[in-house]
Amino acid sequence: MNNLDMKNIIVLKDLPSNIIDEAIVILKDNKIKKKEKSENTNEYINTSIINEAQNIITEYIEKLEQPKREKQNQRKLLLKYRKLQVVSVALTGVMIVSILINLIKNVI
Repeated sequence: MNNLDMKNIIVLKDLPSNIIDEAIVILKDNKIKKKEKSENTNEYINTSIINEAQNIITEYIEKLEQPKREKQNQRKLLLKYRKLQVVSVALTGVMIVSILINLIKNVI
């Protein structure tokens, strides 16, 4: 591989993801204009490029995991709904029994 090609490739390791272990980012052709050739400017450009690549990858990971989260939220909501149904049926039964007991006491 040509040495110039290697300048346009970034390898990201230790990403905070359960899916992606390592990512290779290939940059577009020199869109960044270099006004000065100093260590600080190059370091700032490198860190900003790495941060942008990490942000893009984390957004992609979040989009992949979003349906899974929605499915889990839907399951939790369904479980709460079932519990609410059981509680309302139980309370209705208790209310009917108490009304019958009061009617029987009043009649006797």
